[in-house]
Amino acid sequence: MSQGADTVNHLSCFSGIGGIDIAAEWAGFRTVGQIEKDPYSRKILSKHWPDIPRWGDIRDVSGADLLRECGQITLMSGGFP
Repeated sequence: MSQGADTVNHLSCFSGIGGIDIAAEWAGFRTVGQIEKDPYSRKILSKHWPDIPRWGDIRDVSGADLLRECGQITLMSGGFP
């Protein structure tokens, strides 16, 4: 994934339906990946962010996966229940 020097990338963990992702984008970040286990929430995320990598279980994601699929990450957020 090619990025400019001024690109600020956001990885969303425990994304829910993307509330934190929307706020991050309003703040100028670009959401480059999402991790969400709930199937219904994943459907919502897929509709609004169809072209980014998404994982279902955080335990199945490695740092190498994130770097390969998302590039450099500037901000990592987590929405905990």
